[in-house]
Amino acid sequence: MEPIAEESEESGLPIEEVENAVLEIYQNFITGNESYRTGVLQRDKKAQLYWEGIQNIWWSDSARDYKQVNDLSDTELDEYGLDGEDERNVNIYKAHGEAIIAALSAQVPGILWFPEDADNPNDTDTSKAYSAITDLIRRHNRYDLILIKALFCLYNQEYCAAYLWNDRRREYGVDKTPINATQIEKRPHTICPECGSELSDLEGISDPVECPVCGAPIVPEIEEEEFEISVIVGESEEYRRRTKIEVFGSLHVEIPPHCKKQSEIPVLILREDVNLSSMLDRYQHLREEGHLDDTGQSTGGGIDEREARRVTQSDDYSSKVVTKTTCWIRPWHFWDWGTDNSEKVEGLQKRFPKGCKAVFVGDTLAEIIHESMDDHWSICASPLSNTVAGVPLGRPELPIQEMKTELLDLGLQTIEYGIPMLFADPAVVGFDAFKNSRANPGSMYPAQPEMGQGIKDSIFETRPTTLAQEVSTLDRSLDEAGQFAVGSFPSIYGGSISGGSKTAREYTESRAMALQRLSITWKQLSYWTVDVFSIGVELFLKDLKSDQKFVEKNQTGFVNVWIRQSELQGKVGNAEPEASDQFPISWSQRRDMFIEIMQMQIPEISSAIFAPQNLQHVSSVLGFPDFYIPGADDRNKQHQEILTLTQAEVIQLGVSEETGQPEVQSSVGIEPFLDNHLVQAQVCRAFLVSPQGRDLQSTNPGAFNNVLTHMLEHEGAQEALNMMQAPEEGPDNS
Repeated sequence: MEPIAEESEESGLPIEEVENAVLEIYQNFITGNESYRTGVLQRDKKAQLYWEGIQNIWWSDSARDYKQVNDLSDTELDEYGLDGEDERNVNIYKAHGEAIIAALSAQVPGILWFPEDADNPNDTDTSKAYSAITDLIRRHNRYDLILIKALFCLYNQEYCAAYLWNDRRREYGVDKTPINATQIEKRPHTICPECGSELSDLEGISDPVECPVCGAPIVPEIEEEEFEISVIVGESEEYRRRTKIEVFGSLHVEIPPHCKKQSEIPVLILREDVNLSSMLDRYQHLREEGHLDDTGQSTGGGIDEREARRVTQSDDYSSKVVTKTTCWIRPWHFWDWGTDNSEKVEGLQKRFPKGCKAVFVGDTLAEIIHESMDDHWSICASPLSNTVAGVPLGRPELPIQEMKTELLDLGLQTIEYGIPMLFADPAVVGFDAFKNSRANPGSMYPAQPEMGQGIKDSIFETRPTTLAQEVSTLDRSLDEAGQFAVGSFPSIYGGSISGGSKTAREYTESRAMALQRLSITWKQLSYWTVDVFSIGVELFLKDLKSDQKFVEKNQTGFVNVWIRQSELQGKVGNAEPEASDQFPISWSQRRDMFIEIMQMQIPEISSAIFAPQNLQHVSSVLGFPDFYIPGADDRNKQHQEILTLTQAEVIQLGVSEETGQPEVQSSVGIEPFLDNHLVQAQVCRAFLVSPQGRDLQSTNPGAFNNVLTHMLEHEGAQEALNMMQAPEEGPDNS
């Protein structure tokens, strides 16, 4: 059987005592946190069910879970006094949540990495490298979707947390490293038998000669000498790694209720439902029969953890699915083992100075390793709460959703059962003749009214039910209350605003006021994103063994962005969200803002807008990606030429007879009468002063001079054209 934890001579604790200590600390935490955890699961599962549109539910004390009324039998419905109507509701809870999530995820929060010393070039280079690493991690994880998942958790659950780790897989790529070995090789060489000198000039000579060193007549001898040489005997393969991010809510992550910040959390528990085969493949010692115990993970007498993560009762878990529980314990919380075990606690802290991570498969302890909680977790703490956990954004919407559902049921029942009923005297109306005939227009049926009475006196019609006028008023009030409760006003998602003149400016102001309510959550997400990527960058650098690159698209096409170890020699001061006070804006807002700026007709702004580098962005903002803008082809042509220029150096033409200076020419010639020299020179200049150009100047000065020479050729050609087009001055010109 494989050990769960490795032996350590420093701690002086055997493996069995380490396992017992971790198990006892884990069980103590579960027992002490049971009451709070039960309430969290009960509240969060209700919100999850409402999000899925399952709202005709009730809480069963015996089952300690929510039950769907539709799943109950008629006997059970009568026993509990419940109505067995089908689910009929308008899910405003989810609609408001999607509106908030869409508004807050329109833009990913940016991060600014500050150098520790702005005058230190190493620190400046390191801060730029951190920005490149941040972009790479964001791309690998599709952080746009991560942000949406985080907002989903904040809307439905009490907190969200991000777990980061370095993941190695074959699909990320394989790095092959040669395997070297030392071999003995024998090499023949010619020596003098008298003095022992090496005579390389006399190789292959077997006749008597005179030794050039000692002068004695000799016959050269051949000896073999052994040399150690390094040869490649194979190659090793190592899967490339990526720093991954995964977000969980309070349905999966358990923390105590009293902590005001993450550093105060003594134990963090993550529960996941995974395939049993993957755990057996990961932990070989669990393959032994009877060693795996999966009796279930629960909160003692509270809600079963696995059941709480199920949305409906039809989501039956396969017997091949097991709960994987991962528990992180801080080193100072080892004292929960008891002060009577002070020596053992100190030994445990020596063994795990940053804390430990324990993995349970089912209820079986599978692994204990040294791992710090703060090196892998970042919890999005609520600034509007006294503790880390806060009130979900959507919780105020739940009672309003219930009232809307009841109001809808009342209206539907009024329509369905509001048709009046008719009662007639069978002695007056001929029911037999009516029943045995087909109802056709103009049909006649026998009827015999009482003496002195009409037929209508023998027929009674019940009064039809109608909804009170207050119902419509209440429905509108609930809509307004639902918007105000969560901050999901119509103007943030393009809905109509009530009252006012409904002008474009009034709509813009209304949307700005509506988004101001959500700016609290946006700031919370912005600073949490900084914490997440701070952990991600550190994990990335721990496993960085060589320079890495990734490809990004800019105005010049596709370029390589390098993360060089030589640029990571400095220090980074701190990181802050980029423009955290600025709420994310949508594409339509960018377009409106752009049009307003153009209408100002300010020459400086107009020249910046229509600069060659901004032409592609202008067409995308206007919503016409295929819109032709004069100069775009010249810009694209020059970008392609720059890619070619950066792979070569200038061509030396010799020395000028007039100036005595060397004459050079760029490796890509210009077209004097075809090129738009003004635009193409601007493109070259923009590239040379860009970060890519400055990096090229330091790493490949020859290629940098090649682009510079090409720019000067365009400027010279433009000056020549200007001189040709200028009117000639003469005595008659005034």
